[in-house]
Amino acid sequence: MKKLLLSSVLSLGLLTPFLSSADDTTPEQRIKAAGFTLPAPVKPIANYVTWRRSGNTLYLSGHGACEGKSVLGKLGSNLNIEQGYDAAQLVGLCALATIKYATGDLSNVK
Repeated sequence: MKKLLLSSVLSLGLLTPFLSSADDTTPEQRIKAAGFTLPAPVKPIANYVTWRRSGNTLYLSGHGACEGKSVLGKLGSNLNIEQGYDAAQLVGLCALATIKYATGDLSNVK
């Protein structure tokens, strides 16, 4: 099976430690070892989709935090650095959950 290329999220370098590794552990095992659990992926409410696959490229769209844990505000105005970090972490985990839903297994992502 071909590996999927997730360029837009991985270009930020934020998710690379979870998805690529030289050892035999799966991305899900590395996420769990880091103390995280993937939430249920967001289901679109209106006329949009959260992911679309074109060939071996997966595009993500419309992401915030999953499970109703959205954080609203502006960093430096009404959110401090720690709150901003936590909010970004929630969005990253939600994006990973969507990727897993779309591909069936995070090991399919390059």
